[in-house]
Amino acid sequence: MELLERIQSETSPGIIMDPLKGFIKLSGRAIPNDAESTFRPVLDWMKEYIHQPQESTVFECEMDYFNTSSQKYMVDIFKMSNQLFKNGKQIKIVWKYSKEDDDMKLIGEQFQNLINFPIIFLEI
Repeated sequence: MELLERIQSETSPGIIMDPLKGFIKLSGRAIPNDAESTFRPVLDWMKEYIHQPQESTVFECEMDYFNTSSQKYMVDIFKMSNQLFKNGKQIKIVWKYSKEDDDMKLIGEQFQNLINFPIIFLEI
């Protein structure tokens, strides 16, 4: 597996997916014109990682905003993260949100319902 890294833009999130460190980070905004082309590499990477993960994985999510089409892919990413847990691996999701952004905190709380382990909420 290889490192997947994308630089954040005004419409696409920053992405770091490091299989050797067991580290995943999504940050910024996700309002691309084509969410499929933005998130398909992420989903493909996750599918491969599930079959050869580290014993422990940290997933940091520090999104400012994402549109409805991006949210569908975010849901898929969280479900795949849950598969790591179901397979007996340690996974920690850290949901970072701005103190003033109640909406992003609420979305993180909704994502909590998709998985079988607690999300760590970190106000920044």
